[in-house]
Amino acid sequence: MRGWGLTVAAVAVVPITLAASQVDAARLTVTASRTEALYSQTDEPDCTDLSKRGTPGNPDLPFHVVRLSVDSPVTDGSVRYQWSEPSPAAGVFAADLDLGGDDQTRLIRSLCTELGNACVLTGEALALYDRPTILWVAPTCDKLPDDTKRAFPGDRVRFDVRAFRGKQRAGKGSVTVGYGRLASATMLVADGPYQDFRNGHGKPDGEKIFINPAFGAIVDRKGQEIPAATEFSFDTGGAGDVSDTSPCEEFPGAGLEACVFSPLYDSGGKHAAVLNVNLEDGSALCDKLTVNVRTAPLSFELEVTTQPSPAAFVPGDPVKGNPLLRVRARNTSEPGKGHGIVFVGNVLTCETEAKVSGTTLTRTTKIDLQHCSATVSQACDANSDCQSDRCPTCEVGEVCLSSDHCDGSSLGCVSDRDCEPPRCGFCDPGTTCVKVLPLSSVSIGPGETVDFIDSNVSLINVLTTPAKIKETWTARSFNAGDATTLKRYKIKPRPDVKP
Repeated sequence: MRGWGLTVAAVAVVPITLAASQVDAARLTVTASRTEALYSQTDEPDCTDLSKRGTPGNPDLPFHVVRLSVDSPVTDGSVRYQWSEPSPAAGVFAADLDLGGDDQTRLIRSLCTELGNACVLTGEALALYDRPTILWVAPTCDKLPDDTKRAFPGDRVRFDVRAFRGKQRAGKGSVTVGYGRLASATMLVADGPYQDFRNGHGKPDGEKIFINPAFGAIVDRKGQEIPAATEFSFDTGGAGDVSDTSPCEEFPGAGLEACVFSPLYDSGGKHAAVLNVNLEDGSALCDKLTVNVRTAPLSFELEVTTQPSPAAFVPGDPVKGNPLLRVRARNTSEPGKGHGIVFVGNVLTCETEAKVSGTTLTRTTKIDLQHCSATVSQACDANSDCQSDRCPTCEVGEVCLSSDHCDGSSLGCVSDRDCEPPRCGFCDPGTTCVKVLPLSSVSIGPGETVDFIDSNVSLINVLTTPAKIKETWTARSFNAGDATTLKRYKIKPRPDVKP
């Protein structure tokens, strides 16, 4: 039998030796100065300062900045490094360069201009940057998602770099860094400073609140040694920004690390509120909370009564000349949540018309709650409540008007006479003394009442004929309009009873 033959050709195997530098370049190793970062307070970094951080003899980089470095880079100018935009897009790249006072270093001077590297690297600026190290600044609280029915756990970002010799690719590498996971802050809201605080989790339509809620914050450091908090800033998403320095006065029994009292919303529906916990190194902790301001038909009545209530008052009489005056607002809204009525600022006016012997005298009296001097809608207990961190709409230099004062100024007064020339040199004739109640704001629920005035008043008429009085009282609320009532009475003449 003839067998099958198998012929095998000899193949010469030639060993190929790659230079060590070629192997290294093909697989670039990229390291990060930290694997987890906090949020940033700003997206406008100072490259001159940051480029010196984390080097021998200089402090470490802040917790919101990460230095990305190619290990064993080629530094003889034969290799350039090209960084890609972060994926997913979050934060900003910054040049790891001492750019000087103008945050830009000159790279090229042509016949007519100078070109250079900007601090923040995007687009053409990033394409021009060719160094093996780069700084990444973590995102600000603006990066928080709009969906707040669950806590945002932070995210991870991938950074890619490629190396080129001329136009030829010489290698690539990548590294991943997390942000917003090292420590956290939780934004809370309550219907009032002594109510239960809620975080909005599990609420697709937002956390139901009244127009004057209280916001709070809890910080969880997760066992990490992070910089101390310097400020808690709350963007209410509809009632302005408010902030407290750390530590602020806590709500009793709430167990909160920071708190802010009752901003006032002037519109109902959903609002996205954002918390920034600013740390001393420029880093931040962030949270977002969707609140849903309740709306409902609101109404109230104003009641002005005296005790006794005779047909005519008699000055000097211990009863009929010194009646108990009560000015009361009553919430007449239907029972239900969201039916609270709030009073702030200019709460009462009384327009008086007195007819005596064919002559008519008129005067308007104002009665306020404590408020800032120019921003009447800003309730206050102290001058600090009228500064920009508590009142973003307030003017510079505003003070808290917490006692009786001449209308249009902070000059204290006891009666209208203190607000007329010559006692008040800068007051216009007819300026009145505004009465201030010792309250910053008042809120009443359905069926509830509040007494703005509940005190005795000594009546006077030193003329020889009776005075016929017509008084129009008006109460102004923040969220339920106005209520007016009319009161008529007489004051008998008693010339012997002096003011």
